[in-house]
Amino acid sequence: MQKVTFDGGVFAPKSFALHRITSPNWSGRCSAWFLADGTLTDAEHIRMDGQVRNVRHGKAMWKELERIGKAWK
Repeated sequence: MQKVTFDGGVFAPKSFALHRITSPNWSGRCSAWFLADGTLTDAEHIRMDGQVRNVRHGKAMWKELERIGKAWK
């Protein structure tokens, strides 16, 4: 997993992104963007065939990414 942090400047909150997130619960990998407190704001799933899909809010993958973000904040 790779963490990238963003300062955000004067008008935006600090935030971070996690890339190359894997889990035994899905194939492929995910990238997810979080606020500084670990709140998940957006995520994408990169499937094994290379196709990219948005992760749907409230679904199991979204909930797992929320848990991961809180741990990495």
